[in-house]
Amino acid sequence: MKMHKMTFSILFCVLSLFWLGFYGWNFYVFNRTNQELSRIAEIKKEVDNLPFYDRYIKNLMLEYENIQKQSFSGKSTSEFIAKLPKIAEFSGITGLVIENAGVKSENDLEVTELHITCHSQFPDVANFIDVLERSKMPIHVQSLVMKNGEGNLTTAMVLKVYKKTVGD
Repeated sequence: MKMHKMTFSILFCVLSLFWLGFYGWNFYVFNRTNQELSRIAEIKKEVDNLPFYDRYIKNLMLEYENIQKQSFSGKSTSEFIAKLPKIAEFSGITGLVIENAGVKSENDLEVTELHITCHSQFPDVANFIDVLERSKMPIHVQSLVMKNGEGNLTTAMVLKVYKKTVGD
């Protein structure tokens, strides 16, 4: 009888270990499957956004092509610089001083750097910058420093005017 109980106990332990191993393995596979399904759901969200990304890329490409088509001659850049005092006057800016810091080359572009100082009120400077941004010239306001004193705002700004380099 003792042998019978011992055999039964060993058989019970073996079956319990087998059961534990079998269901442990199934639990591991279940967790891995859930992780993979979660990853697939995240990827599906990105795939669902693909038409949006495609439209966004097409719009960026169109903007890039439009900018690339803009090729300004040296004359148009100099004409623009010559018009800056008139633009400033219409904006209400007084005491405009423009210094040309020269032309540099950056990434196949000619960059004319202008140092501008002026005296006015804040809305006048805002209007001047707004007119510059609305111009057809590719302009970048690199820096802008404003100091208030004696009822006037003294503004110092550095503008960069870009022009595509035309090869010979």
